[in-house]
Amino acid sequence: MSLTNSLNENVPKYRTSETTTTQQGTHLTPWFDDGNVVLAVEGKHFRVHRSVLALYSEIFKDMFSCPQPQECNDQEMIEGCPVVTLHDTIQDVQIILRAFYSRSYINNHAMPLSVTTAFLRLGKKYLISQLFNEARDSVENSYPTMLIRAQWPSFLRHLGVSGQDKHHFQMINLAREVGMLSVLPVMFTFCCRACPLEYIVEGYEVCGSRVELTLENKNACILGREKLPELYQETFSWLKTRREASECTDRDRCAAGIEATRAEVWSPERSIGRTGHDPFVTWDMRWGSRFCPKCLTYYEREHQRARENAWAQLPAVFRLGSSWEELKRNETAL
Repeated sequence: MSLTNSLNENVPKYRTSETTTTQQGTHLTPWFDDGNVVLAVEGKHFRVHRSVLALYSEIFKDMFSCPQPQECNDQEMIEGCPVVTLHDTIQDVQIILRAFYSRSYINNHAMPLSVTTAFLRLGKKYLISQLFNEARDSVENSYPTMLIRAQWPSFLRHLGVSGQDKHHFQMINLAREVGMLSVLPVMFTFCCRACPLEYIVEGYEVCGSRVELTLENKNACILGREKLPELYQETFSWLKTRREASECTDRDRCAAGIEATRAEVWSPERSIGRTGHDPFVTWDMRWGSRFCPKCLTYYEREHQRARENAWAQLPAVFRLGSSWEELKRNETAL
């Protein structure tokens, strides 16, 4: 079986035709005069080097190492180079090729969403581990998978991916598409706490284009939105604890402290869909000033225990898996 017949339509394959030349207007950057293979994408062409493609991509490496039958004489050639058709977007392919040949547009600042998308999508498809892992690291640095880093809204000020829509719909869809499951719980949590339900259901306009969650992500977000208040209640379950007289050195003060903290954390301003109702909020020093030393120690410890328990439940809240460990086991890795 020839290579052309053995590869499905979603991976690169040699194109067969009588065409031997191409119009200058179809040339895109990079186009190297000494290139020895032409990539055809959406009617346009890139002229590059097999050795460079094979260096980065396991798929291209295998493809170029597979000899073609001598009787295959109808392979399309452009300027003496075989043509390989890619079923991807011009933008994604151009970003990947520029990364192969020049790293000058990659810096220590946040990675643009377009670059992140190309690195993850084509990195997974063509087994380009270096680029896939670079983008994965940027995403994972943006969306914590450990409780110690999950401090809203502080972590959102240090996102490793720039150019996202306000509610991160594009990043959510991309993460699911490429199998980055462990970042989805935090993405969904942020979306549920900051995004109007109408947007989750119907999408919203971004720079003249409508951005929507996929059906799978939309359902996960809607179902999880109903569960997050339960986690919040669990985090503050210590407010319902009755302490024995022997365990408290100032019952009046601590009783008043409980009531004051209840009024604060259950206020309407903290309703879901706003910036409040964070199940993972850290202990507030103002709460501590309301209790005697013994109760302070107890309540602070209980609050931390409840936070950790709520965090452990987060993947299940969005029906992504029973635990964080399960999510990580099921993730895409290159």
